[in-house]
Amino acid sequence: MNNGEFHSRSEKHRRQHKIKRPFYKKSWFIVLMSLLAIVILVNIFSPNKSEDEIYLKIKNQNVTLNNKIRADIKFDTNPDNKFKLTDSNGDLVYSDRATNRKWDTLTMVMSGKYKLTVYKNGKSLSKKITVKPLIISTKQKPSTDSKENSNVSTGSADEVPVEYSNAFVQARQYSDMMSMSKQAIFEQLSSPDGGKFPTEAAQYAVDNLQADYNKNALESAKTYQKEMNMSNEDIRQQLASPDGGKFTQAEANYAIAHLSD
Repeated sequence: MNNGEFHSRSEKHRRQHKIKRPFYKKSWFIVLMSLLAIVILVNIFSPNKSEDEIYLKIKNQNVTLNNKIRADIKFDTNPDNKFKLTDSNGDLVYSDRATNRKWDTLTMVMSGKYKLTVYKNGKSLSKKITVKPLIISTKQKPSTDSKENSNVSTGSADEVPVEYSNAFVQARQYSDMMSMSKQAIFEQLSSPDGGKFPTEAAQYAVDNLQADYNKNALESAKTYQKEMNMSNEDIRQQLASPDGGKFTQAEANYAIAHLSD
């Protein structure tokens, strides 16, 4: 056997007995596993894994009414999720509205405890929100000068208990800045989630306030029309509802009659 023949047989023998690399060490497998790992990590750390997933984030769940007597609460959820807001009695404040942008805003004008619920495709998620009343200085008392005397009962300010005086000051703020009805002011003052005044102090405040409730009803109607896009009839019902504005029917009718003035 010559050297050439020997070399050819050796090469053939080497190829026949070549050791194969395990599949997990092959380049195609390594690339595939790398891609799979990336997909898993993206799914784990992505805040919105699916448009059907329900999530809810609120920037301020405990907020105090500001000097404009309003609290703006921002929240984020999936696009096109619907949401509703209910008060402590379970009554609807905002109902069946869809959000199409990040950090939608709820504007609250009443202190109290609320529940925000987002829902889609049979799934829902709720979180609680607390709106605290505006803190008004206890040094303020009803004025007894000639300009303000029509708003206060006969007698000097010293004869009025401090708590009654404070209730009156808050009532005037609620009327002037929030355009509330007489019944709503009374309930806000005496509510355990509101002013926490005794009912006697709250009654004293509304009895001596002498506010223009027709004007308050009209201002509230304009707010409903502008910020909540409500129809005139829906506004009328909301104003007069015991679960809404709590205005008298006559005050609600006045507001609708002058809404486009």
